[in-house]
Amino acid sequence: WLTPNATGTGIRLRLDGVPGGEWCSLVVRDRDGRTQTATSWQVRYGEDVDVPAATTVTIDRIDELVVTTADGEELVSFPAVEM
Repeated sequence: WLTPNATGTGIRLRLDGVPGGEWCSLVVRDRDGRTQTATSWQVRYGEDVDVPAATTVTIDRIDELVVTTADGEELVSFPAVEM
């Protein structure tokens, strides 16, 4: 979920299927191709991911969100959709 706020955009990510123990990052890519890491976390064994995050990129400038592993492998990407 993406929600506009006073400093940019609030993000709430729900994700499953990532192996426990994996370190991940949520990367925001703007319409100009610049990236910003919104948050990083370690997946707990046997649990789905429910991560709050934020970015200074305004919601109208976000092109896509990308979840990567610590070694840079892209796990999933999706276009920005305001909720």
